[in-house]
Amino acid sequence: MAHADAILFTRRADGTLLQRHPDGASRPVVAESDRAKFAALTDEEIERMSTSDPDHPGLDDAFWERATQV
Repeated sequence: MAHADAILFTRRADGTLLQRHPDGASRPVVAESDRAKFAALTDEEIERMSTSDPDHPGLDDAFWERATQV
């Protein structure tokens, strides 16, 4: 039995993401992100943004030197 609060999605062959609503209708999910803006970011901009994120600081060279391959 499905959970009453479950959110159901379906992806069409063309990549369109649909959300099924309680009334049985499926409607396209409207993206709230600006993909063109993200695609235009340079590596330097991404690096600068990542180092200022308090929840996930960037990974520096010291991290990668300690990392092991699994």
